[in-house]
Amino acid sequence: MMKRAIYVMTAVLCLVFAAVSTPASSVSINLSTGQSPLGTLSTTVGACDAQWTAVNENPSNGTPYGCSGSPNPAQMVFSTDNDWYGGWVADGTSTANGCTSLSTSTSCSTTGSNWVAVNSGYTANGLGDYSVTFNLTGDNLSTITIAGGWTLDDSGSLWLNSCEIGSLGNGNWTSLNAFSITTTSNPGCINQGSNTLTVDITSTDDYLEGVNVDATVTGETGVTPEPASFLLFGTGVLALAGAIRRKVWA
Repeated sequence: MMKRAIYVMTAVLCLVFAAVSTPASSVSINLSTGQSPLGTLSTTVGACDAQWTAVNENPSNGTPYGCSGSPNPAQMVFSTDNDWYGGWVADGTSTANGCTSLSTSTSCSTTGSNWVAVNSGYTANGLGDYSVTFNLTGDNLSTITIAGGWTLDDSGSLWLNSCEIGSLGNGNWTSLNAFSITTTSNPGCINQGSNTLTVDITSTDDYLEGVNVDATVTGETGVTPEPASFLLFGTGVLALAGAIRRKVWA
């Protein structure tokens, strides 16, 4: 009976140690505009974004969606397209996009980003919402950072779920503007599950509009138990040990 009790306690302690000491895996999600289905930066004229969707908030301007689907994928804008503006920060790698000049606290992607719009073939894309959705189920939110750079034409705001992260006025499209989101800097804004990053164009001259985001989600998997959970679990282990001891020596 004593040996059996020792085996039980050893197994319980091994489980406790495994739960506490198992290393977490890293999280890395590329949220940049302009990505192909393969996760690479696209260079194909007319290509549809594999992640970002677009909502035309002024359909009366007569501009149809350039990409079909539900929800409508955003369409990439290149220098040969009608919607391109020569004063925009260049499509391409992170270096070309100006990420090297951003704060070291940001996390631009390794692929870089492209401009996207409702329809790259039309000059009037107008007001619109541009969004990407990603999932953090099972991840340790205290380690998550969503960071990089963003810009738009003409002006508008950046949102994570229902939290406004920042805003840009007209003329800020010559470079990317740094942002960083954590559970400390933006409490309650990161969800354990589905999350949506949105750029909302709120003001425009209805001529040459677009959005450019170069960003990455980084962190670790595994939800860290609350201190109270450790205390409760430890109390249970001690109670089990006491019960086994009483049974052995009864």
